[in-house]
Amino acid sequence: MDTWNNRVVLVAVGDESRRQTYREWLGEEYDVWTAAGRLDVYEKVGTAVDVVLADEGLLDRDGLSAGTFRDATGGCRVVLLDGGDPGLDPDLTMPDPDPERLASTTERLLVETACERLLAESATLAERKARLERELDAPSRDAVEEYRVARERFQELSRRLDDLVQRADFDWSALFDSRVAGDGAGELTASRAVE
Repeated sequence: MDTWNNRVVLVAVGDESRRQTYREWLGEEYDVWTAAGRLDVYEKVGTAVDVVLADEGLLDRDGLSAGTFRDATGGCRVVLLDGGDPGLDPDLTMPDPDPERLASTTERLLVETACERLLAESATLAERKARLERELDAPSRDAVEEYRVARERFQELSRRLDDLVQRADFDWSALFDSRVAGDGAGELTASRAVE
């Protein structure tokens, strides 16, 4: 599977005109879904969503939180577009976004989400492979289906991560700086509780 394709951005904004504007700004490059309220959100949120662009009004009004999105999607990134209530726990806030900044921030967060998911699954598979390598002698490993599947999946994830690194066009050292988010313009990530 190509990690670069099928990147889903959910625009969860109550105001119709803003929803459409953000959708247009993001263009054809992403699969952009929109939601106007809690029911729309719950219908659309799933493991396919990578980044959520939400407004504070929708989160406050419908009792949603950034954690609601993260839990339902396996760790998507959440950008709060119109406020700065730290109680909502966004990954970052971006009041009054412009087209270029919204697109570059979304791109960066999509890459960050993809990297995190690929690395997490790779770590799990590496542990499984290491356990099986301790339990099995070298000649018998390939006869064990669990080992073959883990090895092949690990290799596939490695190729996908390499592909992601090759295609992404930005400063990789800044990607893993927990203080910088978005387009690198100096937004500070909201402090998130370590679970």
